[in-house]
Amino acid sequence: SSLNMEEERRRSTCALSSVMMLLCDRYDFFVQEQPERSRITTCQWAKLQDLMQWLDPSADMVHVALAFLSIRGLTKSASVLSAMGGSRLSVEDVLLSITEEADMVPSCTMLSDSQLDLLRQSIRLHVVFNFVQFLQGENSPSQVAAFQEMVAAEGHMACKVDLLQVVGM
Repeated sequence: SSLNMEEERRRSTCALSSVMMLLCDRYDFFVQEQPERSRITTCQWAKLQDLMQWLDPSADMVHVALAFLSIRGLTKSASVLSAMGGSRLSVEDVLLSITEEADMVPSCTMLSDSQLDLLRQSIRLHVVFNFVQFLQGENSPSQVAAFQEMVAAEGHMACKVDLLQVVGM
């Protein structure tokens, strides 16, 4: 429904804004709309800034993470799912299909071939290992091993992009 897509648009906008505020170290903007009693603390913000320092995101990594956060809500769109042959596709399959048809969405048309490759790599990594599930203690040892193997084979860039995306969500 259009209400659900409006909610997805708000989620995407919030995620994009969050990443930009984290990258620019704008705690004041980040907490502006948060109720004071449940506001992220300056200590928690400092830890997030430590993570940003460790990620040391390149312009390509930021661009890819922002593109991902822009398109992820499309996986819930009935019209997008219909165009791709139905709703039986996984979220990751839909995202990969969108990146294969890069002209389908403006967020992908702005990516270079290497950025599209990094986006696809990040999506494939997410299929193997979900950081949110890891934080909730839901990953199996085999998923952790598969994650380690994929990072060893393909490098750490997709891992860092995925972390940047998760922090934005």
